[in-house]
Amino acid sequence: MHVVERFALGAGAKIDKPYIYESFFPCPYEKYIIFHPSMSAHKNYKHWQEVINVLFPLLQDNGIKILQIGSAGEKVGNNEVKTKIYNGVVNLTGQTTIPNAAFLVKNSLLCLGFDGFVTQIAGHYDKKLVSLYSHVLKSHKKPFWGNEENQILIEPDRGDRKPSYHTQDKHNDISKVCPFYIANSVCKLLGIEDNYDYKTIYKGESSNFNFVDLIPNKTLNDYGGQPHLMRIRMDLEHNEDVMLACISQSVGKVSLLLNRVIDLEKIMPFTKKIHEITFICTEENLDSLSEQFIKHMGFIGVDRIAFVSSESEEVINKFKYNFMDCLIVNKIKDSKKEDLPIELEEGKQYFYTSSKRVLSDGKVYLDEYSYKNDKPVNTFSQIVSPLEDCEDFWKDLPFISILEENLDN
Repeated sequence: MHVVERFALGAGAKIDKPYIYESFFPCPYEKYIIFHPSMSAHKNYKHWQEVINVLFPLLQDNGIKILQIGSAGEKVGNNEVKTKIYNGVVNLTGQTTIPNAAFLVKNSLLCLGFDGFVTQIAGHYDKKLVSLYSHVLKSHKKPFWGNEENQILIEPDRGDRKPSYHTQDKHNDISKVCPFYIANSVCKLLGIEDNYDYKTIYKGESSNFNFVDLIPNKTLNDYGGQPHLMRIRMDLEHNEDVMLACISQSVGKVSLLLNRVIDLEKIMPFTKKIHEITFICTEENLDSLSEQFIKHMGFIGVDRIAFVSSESEEVINKFKYNFMDCLIVNKIKDSKKEDLPIELEEGKQYFYTSSKRVLSDGKVYLDEYSYKNDKPVNTFSQIVSPLEDCEDFWKDLPFISILEENLDN
């Protein structure tokens, strides 16, 4: 039984189409879709950014904006959690009342998000709708009004389990839904052609975070953007002047990755903008490292200082012996194909997307492999590329999603 029918039965009331009170909201965009995600544990879809990354260039080409609405924060458990704002959207969170939201939904091209009041309002106005259902059956909470041809309602594959109908969904089944399928559903209803006929078979642990490695040979302003998470790769090209310019130009905090000693006095004015400094210890830089530099690093006011090494235990022990009073070296290892939890079929073509970008010489690369082989893509938008089965490629395993062609469609 649909939840509306259940309420009507319990109240002894007759079901009729409701009157929705609308209130004008000044929106400068003629063509837009409404995006209404949720931070609640039972509605926490982890791949919204990947959906937006796919949709953004397609909608932009058609003059369509993505308006994110909802509250500025949600109560998750006992904590108030600030609503996540996704890259590529127009942020209206915390700025609209329910009547404002009704006005925006009525004048939108489509609504995208989780089941909730926006879904029901969209059904009332018979708007095109892509809605996710996590802890409930969609048949119980789908829009009671509206043409079903305008609606794509998505449930996850729960296997043999029933939906939990609980606010704590420990399985998070909804995150199993392929982000490309959601994006394709939006395009289908809007009549926009897309080429993303893939399904995701693996997602790296950091594939939901847009991350930038900047090689310091051009300043950040040369790329015309402000990455949310940025690391300056002094280990790949050592240029302290460009490094300082990039730190100065960055709106957010940055991380530094070093394999050579730098003049710490130069970065003192910028320490509040540096989140982390990581120094890579190698056999080649053992003699250049000094106790004075190590101790100075600990007092410059940066949030986190780390010394790491992927060298043999013999080399690491040399660092420990030389600087036993002031240095702890953490052993790290590069990601490898063997770390992949799934087995790839021999001879089958696979594809990938990357949440990482490498910036160098004014060019944009998908990852470190593409940078080393000079294969620029020159876009921050989501693109699908053939998987490269080599050692350098697998180093970025945490940032990639592996795809295969969706032959079922």
